[in-house]
Amino acid sequence: LTELCGTGCAHSSFGSPLHKRPGINDLAQHPEALVDWLRSAGARKFVACGGGEPLDEPDFLDRAIAACARSGMPLEIYTGGVPSKGSMSAADYLHRWIAAASQAPGRPAQLRIRLSVDRFHEERVGLQPLAEWVYHAERLVPDWPIAFRSVRLSNDDSVERLAALLGGILTRNSERSGRITLPNARAITVEWKGFVFERRGRSRVLDARDLHLTDADNAVIGELESVHGRNSELGRPLSARLTVSRKLLDLEIHADCVVHILESHAPDLRLSFKDTPWNDMRL
Repeated sequence: LTELCGTGCAHSSFGSPLHKRPGINDLAQHPEALVDWLRSAGARKFVACGGGEPLDEPDFLDRAIAACARSGMPLEIYTGGVPSKGSMSAADYLHRWIAAASQAPGRPAQLRIRLSVDRFHEERVGLQPLAEWVYHAERLVPDWPIAFRSVRLSNDDSVERLAALLGGILTRNSERSGRITLPNARAITVEWKGFVFERRGRSRVLDARDLHLTDADNAVIGELESVHGRNSELGRPLSARLTVSRKLLDLEIHADCVVHILESHAPDLRLSFKDTPWNDMRL
């Protein structure tokens, strides 16, 4: 919903700018129309994320949450936990989201919140803001699922230190998943995703911080870099996600309202959801 981000992580595959350019977040003006369009497309859930920071568009989030609540569509918010502008706290956002979610018929809707935590985010915003999100969510919406997302690196211990800050215990199931168990026994899911070699993401960014890929990931990237060079954009070779299957596909709707099939859509076939109904676009 926006390409703007004040955090500007050194590894950001979106290369999000801080300053606004015309049309850079047109999508933020159309939350209800977007939810209606997604419903017509049979979407299973709506994820508010971005190349930028979703918290920078609080009005959009309020209206989108309310629209999803009224229609019964599950909604997730992916965030770094810190807005680029303004002074709203985690508690402020949660109070607004609770009010918006209460528009659901019957019980208030649940949101899933995913927070980014890794060495890159930590060097810009620290770990305390993430701990505050967990603290206030436990106090205000203990039934809302919370998860953490990190980058899969062999020696990034930011998740371990966040677990200690929360007074919790980190358990790793694999290189890709685990959980933090809080003192009250609540488990918070942790996902470790592959490093993305796009925009700002390069091996030199890891080298500068003495960070290392896992052995398995390094084998994949080493072979690619030997052919294309260490300064090339390699894309997402460490992503295991299949975005198109026989029955489902992942759509990514950008801040200019243009719809992409995630990671696999030819540029000359991309259309705006504002101008093209789903039934026409799918053909």
